[in-house]
Amino acid sequence: MVAARDLSYGKFGYAAVAGPDDVESANCLAYALRHLTPIYIEEMGTSMEELRAAYYSGGLQAQTELTAQTLEDYVNSHKEQLAIDNFRRLDSFNAPIDPDTEYRIALRGGIQGYTDDDPDYHFWAQLNDGRWAGKYPWADSGIMVGTAGNLSPDDYQWDGGWMWGYDRTVNQYTSDVIYFAVTKTTPDFTS
Repeated sequence: MVAARDLSYGKFGYAAVAGPDDVESANCLAYALRHLTPIYIEEMGTSMEELRAAYYSGGLQAQTELTAQTLEDYVNSHKEQLAIDNFRRLDSFNAPIDPDTEYRIALRGGIQGYTDDDPDYHFWAQLNDGRWAGKYPWADSGIMVGTAGNLSPDDYQWDGGWMWGYDRTVNQYTSDVIYFAVTKTTPDFTS
């Protein structure tokens, strides 16, 4: 007999979001926040130049921390549009949340390509069964292969683009992972 699947890791199960090749749809951050309109660093209130400056002055973790702080400011000033009631930073991937009202997202910073001139970041969202999912702007969403609720996303290699038809950039995102708990007030994706 197969045991019932544990659905206590968060509020939402997997939701597929299409990303046809000729139309830009939700990016990784928008998908993690259950929003259909892409949210890039410029919409959040900073720039690639500022991320680059943070990287050069303090390394990859400083770049990722700037992304996290910018995200916190953005979400707090757009809560109504995003239908987010509460957004808080977590200490770890398994820090307690209220799975009836919250779910986790994970942020990791990296560098695109082979130079230090192209800072990047990526987000994953945890599903109610413990697995993690993500999305790229011109691709369909997908579940990260092999992920599970008892395994830290920090234990995985975060490659760029490989799951959804892009050229694979191996181990593109290598910063420490920063986690957030999100309270979304609607079961639907906003836009």
